[in-house]
Amino acid sequence: MVLKSLFALLMLFFGVSKGFLVAQNLTSLDALNWLEGTWKAQVSDDAYVIEQWQKGERYAYEGFASFINRRDTVSAEQLFLFNLGNHIVYIPVVRGQKPVLFNITSYDEIHFQAENPEHDYPQVIHYSRKGDGSILARISGTRKHSGEVMETSQEFHFKRVK
Repeated sequence: MVLKSLFALLMLFFGVSKGFLVAQNLTSLDALNWLEGTWKAQVSDDAYVIEQWQKGERYAYEGFASFINRRDTVSAEQLFLFNLGNHIVYIPVVRGQKPVLFNITSYDEIHFQAENPEHDYPQVIHYSRKGDGSILARISGTRKHSGEVMETSQEFHFKRVK
């Protein structure tokens, strides 16, 4: 189901007229190998986020994120990061929702930034590796709140679990 939705989203994004899409050589994303592993970000006393990333066979990197509150999984999403044509994309797939495509606008050995200005929230996702080996993930963009548009962001300070 997820793969069908993912393919439909990609066809919509790139247009059917561009023909069948095939992921190109994925070695250029080797700079992001610091993502691999299991990461935990404490959000509050009772809540945390776990992200697990691994190098995939079909995608350069595959991940899974869970938001846990008082031992209950509140939300979960699959994460994909790969080359597609001349683009590098980051695609989170929230359980029960359609995949959302973000273009990687910059990346190197210590960070990547993904953007989708058409998405409701967030429009920007940024990951960076810190000197102590931790990861700082930041989501940001505009949101409507009580009829008013507001700039907002949230940071997640991940520490390696495995």
